[in-house]
Amino acid sequence: MKAREKKPLLRNWQSTAPNEQSQVEEIFKQFWTCNIGIVTGEASGLLVIDVDAPKKAGEVSGADSLALLEQEIGALPDTLTQITGGGGKQFFFRYPHGRTIRNSVGKLGDRIDVRAKDGYVVAPPSVHPSGGQYRWANDMQPAELPAAWIARLAAPAAVNAAVNDVAPAQHTGKEGGAGTAPVTTPSPPMLPPRSPVK
Repeated sequence: MKAREKKPLLRNWQSTAPNEQSQVEEIFKQFWTCNIGIVTGEASGLLVIDVDAPKKAGEVSGADSLALLEQEIGALPDTLTQITGGGGKQFFFRYPHGRTIRNSVGKLGDRIDVRAKDGYVVAPPSVHPSGGQYRWANDMQPAELPAAWIARLAAPAAVNAAVNDVAPAQHTGKEGGAGTAPVTTPSPPMLPPRSPVK
């Protein structure tokens, strides 16, 4: 990724993104200030749920929308999590093998995005355009998504529309609310292999 940006540094990154440590190290010798990106979808076996912080006081946050969604279809399991440079959280899950789940913005709820097929996320210790640094909140392995969540993610956008129209609920601890574990900065995991996680 370009330094302090979210734009890929490599052209045709979907097919040229390195997946070996030696390749990554070689790139960083040339572009040592660049950000780090992780490909999502079948290529890496990863799916990421991106829960954004509110842009201004009084605005609904992604955590509010996530709380409503968890009340409806069940809580997400604990999993590998990062704090984004913009103040939100990203939850890393194992991509459901054999299913097609595409990137989406707001499909699950207000200020909740999904990075899956043909997507990517910025990873620690990258720097956000605002100057904030991405950091790991834990060093867990990506968990499997519950069946109800897979079904919702694979459903047409219209099925999810009602979630956006419900009043915000109390935080569940997914984004700095009560019950949130202290943020630590463990060593980031290795970049995932290109073969799907089984």
